Amino acid sequence: KYLGNYPQTPDQKTAANAQIEKALFELGTLFRDRIENNKKTVETLESLLQRYPGTENELVAWYYLYIAHSDLNNTAQAASYKKKIIEKYPDTTYGRALLNPNFNEEILAERNKLDNYYNATYQQFEQGEYGQARERIGRVADEFGATNPLQAKFALLNAMISGNLEGKEAYVKSLK
Repeated sequence: KYLGNYPQTPDQKTAANAQIEKALFELGTLFRDRIENNKKTVETLESLLQRYPGTENELVAWYYLYIAHSDLNNTAQAASYKKKIIEKYPDTTYGRALLNPNFNEEILAERNKLDNYYNATYQQFEQGEYGQARERIGRVADEFGATNPLQAKFALLNAMISGNLEGKEAYVKSLK
């Protein structure tokens, strides 16, 4: 009767552990992001890492621990997590941010460049310069990558250009 709700098979135990691991990670990040309780963040995420070494959330947990320890003025612990991130995950966004003190400014500059490019392209569209706007849209993937954050806006703008140049059917086809 008392063991009825407890996992008994290996699959049930694996599923329960996965739920606990996810809950610890989400709770640890919640303590930092929403409640701003760095001590609980540290306690929870260190428990996660101890109970589930090699968790898929290891990188993010380490980064949260780095920030929480920094805010708590635990410089030795913060430095330890920073070192772990840089050594194991140097090519991730977190690793690059920790290695390059200008990383955030560079990312913002790149985003501003993309925003300005989109605004100029949209302005050409508004002025009826559809050909020039379409050419700019054709170059956006080469200049900013095919998965840039404004790709959907460029695709919609291209559909609107199709509608203006080729009519309603082309517009609908482009939207699909």
